[in-house]
Amino acid sequence: RLACRAPSPRTEMCGFYDAESRPDPRVLPYVAFRRLQDGAKVQILQGPVFQVRNFYEMGPFCKIASLYQALAHDWYLPALFRKLPFVGGTNLFVEAGLIKKIGGYDSSSLTEDLELGTRAYLEVGAWPEYLPYASSEQTPPSFKAFYRQRLRWGTGHLQVMDKIRRDTQYPIEKRRALLR
Repeated sequence: RLACRAPSPRTEMCGFYDAESRPDPRVLPYVAFRRLQDGAKVQILQGPVFQVRNFYEMGPFCKIASLYQALAHDWYLPALFRKLPFVGGTNLFVEAGLIKKIGGYDSSSLTEDLELGTRAYLEVGAWPEYLPYASSEQTPPSFKAFYRQRLRWGTGHLQVMDKIRRDTQYPIEKRRALLR
């Protein structure tokens, strides 16, 4: 597990973006506003990611898939948060104390972001809040690269579900809710 190494003990939130991400310039003031508004109750903020920055370099299948994901993140992600503590690896802000409390990221997980979100819920009841500002990034431009990425994500999802199913330290009701 990787711990958040805060540059200062005063650090309250850690933000995560992929290298090619371009966050909305309003995101940091919004995160600060939410912390000032509700303090420690704001533990995880997850925003949508539009994988369209390299749109004109993608093949036809990848263009359609990236547009579908952009719509899903914009319209479906807020609804998803009512049922699942989904956390993606970019456009994500997590309270520094929460990361330390749950032991950081699990570096052995293929989808360490999803694993972090589910563990944060199982261990301390943290649930992500929808961040209304999107980040843009690139999507794999070829079908083969896209397929490999989605295969890794799908395998990682199954890995996280197996971990939840096997880990009996958490209440069965919480685990069942996530597995369902």
